[in-house]
Amino acid sequence: MTWTYGTDLRDIVIVGGSVGGMRTAASLRRRGFDGRIRVVAGETTPQYYRPALSKTFLSGDQSEDDVLLPVAEDPELEILLDATATSVDPGSRTVSVDHDGQRLALGYDGLVIATGLEPRRLPLPSLEGIHYVREIADATALRHELDAGPRVVVIGGGLIGAEVAATSRKLGLDVTIVETGDALLGAVLGATVGAAVTDLHRAHGVDVRTGVGVAEVSGARRVESVTLTTGEQIPADVVVVAVGSRPRTDWLAGSGALVDNGVRCAPNLRVLQGESMVAVGDVARIDDPQGLTAVPGSVRIEHWENAVRHSDVAARTLLEGPEAPAYTARTTFWTNQYDLALHVFGHPGRTDELRIAEGSVDELQGVATFHAGDRVTGILTLNQPQRLRAYRHLLDAPEPAAPVSATS
Repeated sequence: MTWTYGTDLRDIVIVGGSVGGMRTAASLRRRGFDGRIRVVAGETTPQYYRPALSKTFLSGDQSEDDVLLPVAEDPELEILLDATATSVDPGSRTVSVDHDGQRLALGYDGLVIATGLEPRRLPLPSLEGIHYVREIADATALRHELDAGPRVVVIGGGLIGAEVAATSRKLGLDVTIVETGDALLGAVLGATVGAAVTDLHRAHGVDVRTGVGVAEVSGARRVESVTLTTGEQIPADVVVVAVGSRPRTDWLAGSGALVDNGVRCAPNLRVLQGESMVAVGDVARIDDPQGLTAVPGSVRIEHWENAVRHSDVAARTLLEGPEAPAYTARTTFWTNQYDLALHVFGHPGRTDELRIAEGSVDELQGVATFHAGDRVTGILTLNQPQRLRAYRHLLDAPEPAAPVSATS
């Protein structure tokens, strides 16, 4: 395998125009790369603050201008908007791209894979009123429908589903969540936190249905009802499907890159079995000798801050070659629902043990730690984000230290 890097690297193609791809371009410039960079952006708008889509943007508290992130002026940066990469030829080092009715062949010395995720779709009829929320166009279309005061059914009680439900209730709408698990966020944060978040939604008037699935979505031209696996029928004018995502990797068939529920990468984001390729963000599955999680093997992390932090490591690996330093950062993810601000530092597993350090999970006020064996895998704060700093060091310790004073 031949890598092109250093002074031989003159032409870089970045596939993906969200924050991971665009910040990799910026990092390349900061590190001295003065060659050509072309970005294949799948949307009509490059990089914006995606976490707002299911919260403040959806509610109308923020406009599109509010969530857009600036793109530095750069005469050697070319952004192809509303463009789709369809394949990679590793022999000729070209990416085939559909753009503006044309098929382009973009040559590269280095390739950045930053295509992120796409929603998992259910086999539903083609009815008006069915929505998925992943891109700004999705959230814009849903926001317009919410203005009419519809009855909303959310399928899926993960982070996106719970946030859409909370936002819809903030707008005064009739909301039902259907979740196959025992609690909202249970698959992300475990049973204890999941039960507390479920109670929070019910206290705010959401009809939360757990342990049940969707059998059918019905209507004439647009959605009229959702039938549960119990046979119960729930009236609905809008259905939001939030049942997870999958990495966008189909276009990499034949590229040489190792694809396995994401793009497999070395710890420095070098794509395994790929020549002069790196991957960033949600699509990157990293070999994990640094122990970012408690589960041996590889890890793919679907959080905004992780994509931001990947960008400089990926840029350095492209410029310095396959022996560049590894990515070792741990990241924070968060959610805001009603009056709850929930933050998690680290990467806990759904079966990790939860231990209360301060306050109470039931009262949604305090700090807790996640444990897998003798390792602390995550720090959780409920309405106390300032307390993360006092506990962050525990993730580097094999056994939790003494409780941290609330005044520290």
